[in-house]
Amino acid sequence: MFDAVVCAFGLGHFPQPELAVAECVRTLAPGGRIAFAWWDDPARQRIQGLFREAIAEIGVTLPKDVPQGHNVFRFSDSDEFLRLLRGAGLTAVAVTGHAASFFVPDTETLWRGGLGSLVLTGAVIRHQDHATQDLIRTAFERRAKVYKSAHGLTLPIAFKIGSGQRST
Repeated sequence: MFDAVVCAFGLGHFPQPELAVAECVRTLAPGGRIAFAWWDDPARQRIQGLFREAIAEIGVTLPKDVPQGHNVFRFSDSDEFLRLLRGAGLTAVAVTGHAASFFVPDTETLWRGGLGSLVLTGAVIRHQDHATQDLIRTAFERRAKVYKSAHGLTLPIAFKIGSGQRST
């Protein structure tokens, strides 16, 4: 049994989040604490937002061979996040929002980083032909210019931390 369990930005990747959280709670000692971090809505979490908006602008949809799961932004909604934690039997449940800035030297770095780390979004882009990828990239770069700063790009990011305690 553990006194604490922490999961940083994995929640949206679990195919069955309710089962995953229940399993994490099961491993907690009575009175143990748990915390999950997950991204806020893409309108406030601009790294994901820039990519998603560029894809939508071009009208690209998810390719059939990319696995489809639950809505990865479900827990960007505080009420859904709270419902998940309470549903796992936790007490003293809370969800708090946090905001910060992310600095990246240029759009090329952001583009490559996003393609390499945004699993579903990157897969959607990589499954397109080169002409469509170029259209997405042009839309992405135009949108990213809004965040140009003296240091490159300064992007707002936001995330939530949901926490709770196993009853004693």
